[in-house]
Amino acid sequence: MSVSFRKRGKKNLWDYRIFDKNKKVLASNSGFKTKREAEIEALALELKLLNGAIIDKNITFYALWEKWLELTIKPLGKAGTIFNKHLLRGKFIKDDFKDKPVLKIKASEYQAFINKYAETNCRDNVSRMNAEIRNVIVFAKRDKL
Repeated sequence: MSVSFRKRGKKNLWDYRIFDKNKKVLASNSGFKTKREAEIEALALELKLLNGAIIDKNITFYALWEKWLELTIKPLGKAGTIFNKHLLRGKFIKDDFKDKPVLKIKASEYQAFINKYAETNCRDNVSRMNAEIRNVIVFAKRDKL
């Protein structure tokens, strides 16, 4: 992994970019007043990447949901019935979004999915599905996806 820093624009603000072995940009950010600020954030993010954080912009929605389930829900040690309900919601996600990358899902597609889910489920279940998907999105945002 490598990191590059540069000064850009009329205001001479700094930015950084983190590259993988194949010279593909994994993460970037800009708007730092000093190079040191950019270095600090880039170093922290690079350490997360080296420790196995998920930053794959082409990850499918179902794969992201599985990672969230493994890292967030399983460690809580909830009862088997509750865990099975998560798995059932995951099955709906898998059936509907298949191999579609997270970043390619449009708001209209998501709304169509929720409407389809609402046809066969009660309002409480639809609310739980929506909350679970929101939690997965928050999980992805924390990893700078």
